[in-house]
Amino acid sequence: MKLSPAQVKNLMRRGLRFLVDPEPEEKDKKRVRDFFKDSCAYCGKSLESGDGDIDHLVSAALGGANALANRILSCNSISNSIAH
Repeated sequence: MKLSPAQVKNLMRRGLRFLVDPEPEEKDKKRVRDFFKDSCAYCGKSLESGDGDIDHLVSAALGGANALANRILSCNSISNSIAH
């Protein structure tokens, strides 16, 4: 199977993302959830364990650090609306 240049570019971008912006470890995810008391930081909605997303407060594209202090817990509806 031969890949198009666009497919190669997307594969490279996904691979680099894991090096530059790795997914937080489970212990860090728990610290974020505990800090926000399992509630969405934007609307206050109570979240069940495993619900919601841990996002960057200031996106990496805008120069936000890839540190725990720049992570925030948000409900899926808000996270999806921010991403689009």
